[in-house]
Amino acid sequence: MSREPNLNLIKSKERDFEVFKSFLQTVKVLDVEREIKLGFYEPYPKLKDILKEKNGEDMPEKEVFNFVKDIYEKKEDEIDAGLKETKKRWKDHRGDFLKETSRIFKGHFWPEGKYNGYVSIWGIFPRYLNVKEFTFPYKKDSCSLYVVMHEMLHFIFYDYALKKHPEKFKNLDTRRGLFWDLSEIFNTVILFTPGFFKLHNRAGDSLEAAYSEHKKHLEYFKNLWEKEKDIDIWLTKGHEYYKNRDKN
Repeated sequence: MSREPNLNLIKSKERDFEVFKSFLQTVKVLDVEREIKLGFYEPYPKLKDILKEKNGEDMPEKEVFNFVKDIYEKKEDEIDAGLKETKKRWKDHRGDFLKETSRIFKGHFWPEGKYNGYVSIWGIFPRYLNVKEFTFPYKKDSCSLYVVMHEMLHFIFYDYALKKHPEKFKNLDTRRGLFWDLSEIFNTVILFTPGFFKLHNRAGDSLEAAYSEHKKHLEYFKNLWEKEKDIDIWLTKGHEYYKNRDKN
């Protein structure tokens, strides 16, 4: 039996504020304009007004934090209800999720450490590999459990790939490029297999859940999993496929 992760699901307006702040800082290094628009400004247009003619270095932190605080106060009952519901669903399905994950990753140990999932008011749900943290949606009866499972899979996927196939993955970025592409496609494929789908029961299908840039590749990777059902073969062939992505 693989070492099992201890996941805590938490509410923290301070952490949600830091998530937004980190995206404003990341935009200087990575192209995350799309994520900022979809995740923050579309759900909360007033936030963009607060930041008008500002950037990550001179963000009016007090105003933004008070904005986040006000949302938490206005939506307190809804946030608490959503968090409670997600905790219950995770507790009910945790054992089966871990069994499925252990089977797929051949009993590989989860990375050591404390795992924290933060309920979030935003429309985007990042994960932070080094500190084993992620966010998930606050709305009750949303796809929150799907997001929890999706983010948890990232931690073991990256760890497995780096430890079992270091010659392929050790120097690759986990936030963009081939490694990120494979991790997101893997999660989309796996979470819509019967063993996982019956746990989260998210509406829609894998194509709907996939990132737009991954949709044209999804059928290949679904078929690859159905044929092989082996994580090592999937990683090896997936790595080769994406190295030649311009031809596909």
